[in-house]
Amino acid sequence: MNVSLLDTDNSWAPVDERELIEYYFNCGYSYEVILEFLDRYHDISMSLRTLKRRPSAYGLKRKKHEVDVAQLWDLIKVEMAHAGAQSGYRSIWHALRHIHKIHPPRKMVADILKELDPEASLARKSRKLRRRKYLSPGPNSCWHVDGKFIFRFCVNFFTCVAYI
Repeated sequence: MNVSLLDTDNSWAPVDERELIEYYFNCGYSYEVILEFLDRYHDISMSLRTLKRRPSAYGLKRKKHEVDVAQLWDLIKVEMAHAGAQSGYRSIWHALRHIHKIHPPRKMVADILKELDPEASLARKSRKLRRRKYLSPGPNSCWHVDGKFIFRFCVNFFTCVAYI
């Protein structure tokens, strides 16, 4: 049965049952949630036992993956360039799992991050991260959305002096 799933380039493409199971499995959903998604959104019904057999038949594993260390180094460098040096090993690990579909151990990712950027690792460990610097032309002109989607109002020293 062909169904539709949103591709990475935001276009709808027909996919089969195997691609759906692989997609939801790689996203990290539990088997019960995958069953619910398949039934509710794709009109595919199967038993829990059948679903548990499918990933092993497709060669999918949640643990004990063989990871090419050289490839992992390159991917972590790419993710650090995108996410910045302040990203911790867990956010890099999640990006590797969800974007690049590889499942390395978290300890391996943490060790590679420590070797790639030891200063940032020490800064994260001591919780002394660099703060962002803003240059604002006036009050109410600079808004920032952080990772938790909290709006922060930023006013620099110059605008405070201008209104005193």
